[in-house]
Amino acid sequence: LVGGAALVLGLGVLAGASALAGVRIGLAVALVLHVGFLLIESGLAPPNREEEYRRAAKLVSHGPYSGRHWGLGVGIGVVLPLLLLLTAWPVMWIAAAAMALVGLHTYEDNFVRAGQALPIS
Repeated sequence: LVGGAALVLGLGVLAGASALAGVRIGLAVALVLHVGFLLIESGLAPPNREEEYRRAAKLVSHGPYSGRHWGLGVGIGVVLPLLLLLTAWPVMWIAAAAMALVGLHTYEDNFVRAGQALPIS
């Protein structure tokens, strides 16, 4: 949702500011849902994989990937875009969309790296 809304908002600059207003709300809702998933993701581990998932999540939230997670993934990827979407300037909405995509990429990259950092045996 975040990626799709950000992409549409970024491309919506061709359609004009009035067309961006609805997509702006869509991106804000998607970012809030993303925060919701961040808060409950520890309970979303696949069956019989809870321990590995917990260890990977700890690497992301408190380990070597925590700076990227909190700084880029949450700060620049969620909090700052939500603040920019509150402004009345469409150019800020475009910047928010780009930041949301950076945050989404960082989030996904961190979890792939954390999962690969765990020993298999």
